[in-house]
Amino acid sequence: MKRRALFVFFITLFINLITGGTNSFGQETPSVIISQGAKIDSLVSSAKFYLKQSQPDKSVSLLFEAIQSNEIGFDSITLCKILLSEAYRQKLEYDKGKEMLFTIIEDSTTTPRNRAFAYNRLAALFSEAAPGDDKHVYVIKYSNRCIKISEKNGFDDLKYLSFNELGFSYYRLKDTALSRKYLEIAYHGFVEIGDIENAMNTAINLSNDYMIIHKPQLAMQLIDTVITMGNPGEQKNHYMRLYLQKAKIYKSESHYKQAYFSLHRARVLQRDYYHDRINRQINEMSAAYDLQLKEVQLKEAKQQAKIERQQNYFLIIVVIGMMVLLIVMFLSFQLRRKYLRQKRELIKAENENLKKDLEFKNKELTANALYMAKQMECNVEISEKLKDIMPLGNAKVKQELISTIKTINSKQNNIGWEEFDKHFSSVHEEFYNTLRKNYPDLTTTELKTCAFLKLKMNTKDIASLTNRSPRTIENTRQSIRKKLGIDKDINLISFLLDL
Repeated sequence: MKRRALFVFFITLFINLITGGTNSFGQETPSVIISQGAKIDSLVSSAKFYLKQSQPDKSVSLLFEAIQSNEIGFDSITLCKILLSEAYRQKLEYDKGKEMLFTIIEDSTTTPRNRAFAYNRLAALFSEAAPGDDKHVYVIKYSNRCIKISEKNGFDDLKYLSFNELGFSYYRLKDTALSRKYLEIAYHGFVEIGDIENAMNTAINLSNDYMIIHKPQLAMQLIDTVITMGNPGEQKNHYMRLYLQKAKIYKSESHYKQAYFSLHRARVLQRDYYHDRINRQINEMSAAYDLQLKEVQLKEAKQQAKIERQQNYFLIIVVIGMMVLLIVMFLSFQLRRKYLRQKRELIKAENENLKKDLEFKNKELTANALYMAKQMECNVEISEKLKDIMPLGNAKVKQELISTIKTINSKQNNIGWEEFDKHFSSVHEEFYNTLRKNYPDLTTTELKTCAFLKLKMNTKDIASLTNRSPRTIENTRQSIRKKLGIDKDINLISFLLDL
């Protein structure tokens, strides 16, 4: 019995030394506990930010995470559901949003602010979702209910939002007088409470009313006023719309030169806006990749420390008698198998990281190519706009417009191609060499098309990038298939991905 007890004692001691000092749940006790309330506030704030950035999918995931928290209160759940309805509106899932808002409104325990907010968002949903002129009845009905609650409780921000909805609804009904009345209330209210972004949106709607009553100077004065209120660096999308509105007003007054400069400024802001958005997405992917890499490195360091600790404990146990030595030899064999398995897992993880790195670089190449396509589309749009206004100008203006269009078109095919080819070749070093070696009949244009297809780009995007028609791209793809000797049942993109 003593020998058996000693045997069990040594085995238990050795296993405890190997497994390390974890608690009874097999996990280290966390040193910091984050406040649940602060976490919920952070999730809701982040969700609001993504809604402003027109990224509803990210907002939806954050709001559901907040709702499922055990510490969230009833009012916070209601607010999250209202924000979810706004996300559904942006995703064009109008029925989901309306159903959620009607449930909130019918609940007698809903607070006045959440009820007013729900009415405001319900009016916005009907403004977009309902067919025909009947939708204006619901927009006016629910906007007035929001205004009534907001005036009673001092919810100025919600009140002015609903005045804006009312004004826009009457604008669609061609009731300029009422539209102007409500939009002016909303505009001055937003300015008073410092809500500049909504003041900009309302100013654009209100300037349209002024143009209808033939007061373009008043419309221009209003737009120029709100332009001075914000920050173009932080509100590119709003400023893009404001300058487009200026171009519209200038055009109505036949001031084509000023209209062109305003339109150009709007396109520059549009380009910067999409460029910032692409960079933000790339940074988010990069941050996620860095986090995964750090986690792998930390896991590897912990594993290495664990192995070293196990080896030290092994040396201690070796000095014990022959029986213990046999046990140690057996456990060492098991440990070796575990180490080899973990090493294989680490190698597999490294290979996965290399694969993710390649995918990230491919996404970066695709994002840059799509950005070039967007820039080229903007240039084409500007050229078409210039062609439209060309007949309206005098001979000198026409000559300047023709020169500008030629300049745009001459640079159209040179936007960033050398840099794109350089980056593509650095990511896929042997791709071009393999194609040239095995399929020497491929032309330069076909090689470039193969590169786009390897990035999984569709015909429309390739056509925009190469300034060719989709039909031409389809013909090029057929020519490539013929020269590569690919059967009809083999996918061309899959074939190129395997090269």
